[in-house]
Amino acid sequence: IINTIKANIDKIGHFQAMMLRNVAVVNIKKEGGGGQTDVTELRRHAEKHHQAICNQTIMHGTDLIIAGGIPIWMLRLIYEGVEKAENNTSNGLIHWYLPELKSHLIKYHHPACRKSHKELHLTLVEAVREVIAL
Repeated sequence: IINTIKANIDKIGHFQAMMLRNVAVVNIKKEGGGGQTDVTELRRHAEKHHQAICNQTIMHGTDLIIAGGIPIWMLRLIYEGVEKAENNTSNGLIHWYLPELKSHLIKYHHPACRKSHKELHLTLVEAVREVIAL
């Protein structure tokens, strides 16, 4: 996704290009692994690295976090102690504003979920537009 954005950044509007200039991907699990996720192991990593994940958000100046496939209980664990203004987007996605981090978070589907690429794209674009307009 990141390479596609960078390759096509000249074809999108200036405002969108500025919004997408700094895209970061942060994994909860900080070690390599296989194709299957062990939830117990992932919880252990979230508990161990939650402060580092928050620090990465601050360090990168992240305006928007797309939490792809992360269960809500795990997001609450990662951002424990961080003030949250929680609501839903018009299409039902969970949206948090994290004033301390100056970031918006959208809880979204895992990129490998069994929805069509078109549906994934349109749902996410609609949610991002809504959040950016706030």
